Amino acid sequence: MRHVSRPVALGALIAALAAANCASAVKSVYQKPGFETHELKYMKRVAVIVDQGSTVTADQPVRDKMLVFRTREHLIHHSEFIGYPAKPGPILDVCKAEKKLNGIFLHRISSLKKDGSDLKLGLVTGLYDCKTGERLWEATASVSYEMNDSDFGTLIAGDVKRFGEAAKTYSAPFYRLIAKLFDSLPNPELGDEEKLEKIDADAN
Repeated sequence: MRHVSRPVALGALIAALAAANCASAVKSVYQKPGFETHELKYMKRVAVIVDQGSTVTADQPVRDKMLVFRTREHLIHHSEFIGYPAKPGPILDVCKAEKKLNGIFLHRISSLKKDGSDLKLGLVTGLYDCKTGERLWEATASVSYEMNDSDFGTLIAGDVKRFGEAAKTYSAPFYRLIAKLFDSLPNPELGDEEKLEKIDADAN
């Protein structure tokens, strides 16, 4: 029988607990039946907005800009969606104003509170069809993340330069949460011309 040293066993336990904690960030995921075989065939050009009915904070304008920026950044590097900017508003109004869009990612911050060095955050993110306004996919998360996480020092410094001191509150938590939320989201398949379009859109 192979002997496992106590430090190794303890390390494995810590890793398992950490993985379980990360997985528990996302509380529920909804996906419309048939989404991957129907709507995802044309759901390629999207915008990201924040629901104006989200939890109010004094720094809300900066907070919302950061959430949109972080989401678009994630879509650029970790998805096949083609992201475009859009002004917030009712979903179908945004779609009418930006006629090239196929869908809208809508974030709704349901709760937000500082707790010592941590940020407690509740977020609901949905993908909506510009044709119908129908919800196609949605993930709900509730987390508590360290704000001044030393692992994200470079990220935080860059965000402070871009958004100001308020970025210290949201930089690391938003980065970690967005990655978890979009884990369950399937990707569209892009043709050659659409891949070039994505490169152009990502550069702007």
